[in-house]
Amino acid sequence: MTEDRTPPTKILAPELGLGWQTGFDIVVDVQEIGHDGEIERDWNGKYVDMTEPEFQLYEIRISSSDDMLPPALANMWKGKVFSIVPPNEHTLVIPTGGSSIQFPRKIHSVRAITMSSENVPVTFLDKVATLAAPAVEPIRVIVRYEHEVVVTQPYRNSMQEREVRYTWDLTTEETGNF
Repeated sequence: MTEDRTPPTKILAPELGLGWQTGFDIVVDVQEIGHDGEIERDWNGKYVDMTEPEFQLYEIRISSSDDMLPPALANMWKGKVFSIVPPNEHTLVIPTGGSSIQFPRKIHSVRAITMSSENVPVTFLDKVATLAAPAVEPIRVIVRYEHEVVVTQPYRNSMQEREVRYTWDLTTEETGNF
């Protein structure tokens, strides 16, 4: 009998090296960056509209409190850029009669369901999800995004020696290259 060594998380981030014995109790917080939606001035005093799509970015914080090994944090210094697909899902609705919808980020995976949770055939390309036929009722389209992020705060990596347990966290923000 072989032991299952599948990573215990759905996060895709090769540079973090999340594998067997790492990622047991992961929490992923995805939130809008605080300055989004504000009107600011540039150095010439001209108004800059921060509500434009290119300023609508996420902060993504990943943490774990019960790992037997830490992830590959040694090169995750402030300014490090890498790609990540968090397990968090985002939903938009295709109204009755519609057949496609554009998301604001590149789609990694997609599924579509009716309001009563019946599966609906759906495909995607880049940021667009398309139904096989026009919707006869509102359809929820649920995706996982691909993000390019930059490390914005020093990582934390702690070990409880007696229990051989690691706790760690890493805070990133989207680069906006989408």
